Amino acid sequence: MAGLYVPLVMIPRFTSYVGAGTYTSVAMDVSEFAHFILTVWRGPLVSGTSPTFTMVFEESDDADVWSAFSGISTINTANANSVVESDLTRRWMRVKVTLAQSTSTIAITCWAIGNLERRERE
Repeated sequence: MAGLYVPLVMIPRFTSYVGAGTYTSVAMDVSEFAHFILTVWRGPLVSGTSPTFTMVFEESDDADVWSAFSGISTINTANANSVVESDLTRRWMRVKVTLAQSTSTIAITCWAIGNLERRERE
């Protein structure tokens, strides 16, 4: 039997990021949870020349050294929902959004919401 689900908001609807750079969510202690499933959406990039956007889900044992979850593709499709899920084997998780632009300003709106599944107690 699956554990109880707890709502999770990694990036609230409709969060906007403006300017080239790397933006990370708050590191969340997910040690009480076994699995997560999120629905992710991103809008079109607003910019001039050669814009790039990536959204990566990361995990860590110490909230200092981060690595991408294996088996989760980078989110980069505009105007589409994607479902992202993985088992949680490390203590911490976060989302990292990276915007890059060769000229002028870049901006995007996105969100990531879903559920965490509690570990079952024996």
